Amino acid sequence: MLVKDTINLFKKSFVSLLPIYIFMLILKPFGVYLRLFLGDNQIAYLVSDGVTSLLVGLLNIFIILSLLANDKGEKHSFFSLLVNKKWSVIDYFFTVVKFVILLIAGFCLLVIPGLLVGFYYSFGPMVSLVYENEESVFKRSAAIVKANLKPVIILYVLISVYGMGSEFILLPSLKATPLYEMIFCAFDVIPSVILLLMSFLIVKRESLEDTRTSDEV
Repeated sequence: MLVKDTINLFKKSFVSLLPIYIFMLILKPFGVYLRLFLGDNQIAYLVSDGVTSLLVGLLNIFIILSLLANDKGEKHSFFSLLVNKKWSVIDYFFTVVKFVILLIAGFCLLVIPGLLVGFYYSFGPMVSLVYENEESVFKRSAAIVKANLKPVIILYVLISVYGMGSEFILLPSLKATPLYEMIFCAFDVIPSVILLLMSFLIVKRESLEDTRTSDEV
């Protein structure tokens, strides 16, 4: 059901989000362009990965905010959404930073706590966008995982399979070369968007349940 709903959402929103997908197609390999310009060194890798993650992160945020606006029937553009929802965007990035800190701290504590943080708290950034003014995004994330255990496991399995499978997409002779990275980044757009939409549907489903419960009360 989750996979089917995700594909239907992708088809339904494809035309409206097509410009964003094109931007992502350009930006995904951006880190490769930047490394070719800065040189093949550690600083170049850090700068290129950081800039690319930030830009793609903004596009991912827009996709989610755009889907939420569509549900409400609101007209929007990329810049209007980012400006009107600037505090949600800032909160999203703060949540990502907090999640990374918790994840690192967890892995420093004999690995298992890190696995638990990754399993239960990974929806935190998404929660910060879907649930406005949520006081504890990580507590809400854990509750979403517990309430949607089967869909969450399916999502994590797909992410793991995709991550491992990406190593075998192209010929070994092309790996670790700029050409490989550029081609892989281009092919990476659609699968990464599908996984993003799947995460969104899991979090949104819980949000709708909360709305129904409050209405009944």
